[in-house]
Amino acid sequence: MRCVCKCRRAFWSKQVTALLKPLKMTHFYKGGSELPIGTQCSCPQLTKSNCLKLTILIWGIEMFSMFSLSAQAPRKNSGADGLLIKSLKVGDTIPEELWNISLEVANHPVARTYISLQDYRGKKLIILDFWATWCAGCISSLKESIALQKQFKEDIAIIPVTREPLAKITAKNVVSRNSFLASAFTVFNDSILTKIFRHQTVPHLVWIDRNGIVQRTSLPMFLNQKTVSKAIKYGIYDSIPTKDEYLDRADIMHRLSVNANFPFVSNKLEGTRRESNFFAKGRNNDPLLY
Repeated sequence: MRCVCKCRRAFWSKQVTALLKPLKMTHFYKGGSELPIGTQCSCPQLTKSNCLKLTILIWGIEMFSMFSLSAQAPRKNSGADGLLIKSLKVGDTIPEELWNISLEVANHPVARTYISLQDYRGKKLIILDFWATWCAGCISSLKESIALQKQFKEDIAIIPVTREPLAKITAKNVVSRNSFLASAFTVFNDSILTKIFRHQTVPHLVWIDRNGIVQRTSLPMFLNQKTVSKAIKYGIYDSIPTKDEYLDRADIMHRLSVNANFPFVSNKLEGTRRESNFFAKGRNNDPLLY
């Protein structure tokens, strides 16, 4: 890529030199100073055709420079600092790039405005809790997450994550119904984790063990004292069904048409609540997909 860019620059340089060659540089003072203001430059040997060519050439160089800079600049949606990180699923290991990505947060315990997963790398369990203000199940789950975080604060890190802006989270109509959100710790304005840990519905939990391996993606009903204790003491996650987020919308809608209580999980434990209760309904009773 660099070689091609250098060749192109050399080409444009030759073109400019060829067009400027007919000019007699008699209208400049010593030391390369410019003409006095108001003095017209008349160059008999510079034809109208050459003027037009020179104008087009300069415009072309400007456009080429702009596109070159654009191609070299990192894209905001490419992960972070221009690094491309593929989406992760159960069984994958968190790459080093992801550990160090900066995440914007609100209500951090020590008033930080940015964090990274690296800050919690020494924990026995990291749980990413994806949520949204319009999701009643998310709000309920968030309260339980906060309680569990206090109980297991030495061993786990539960990190709420939302794509919504801070103004939305702290809006009066939201806080009036759920006052705890005004002081709840959360990642906001997220555009990275949501893409790396793909999901179509919220709430959505991602369980990451002490070795940085994604052990489960689940519904919040399986986040409790028992499952957390087994995970941090024994590294056991077998009582947590994996939430299947690799279905497309058409498949989900088809399954719902067959079974209105389709749970969105790969297996279901007896005695648990209906998973479908955690998904808001939109027009025509369709589920609201993230």
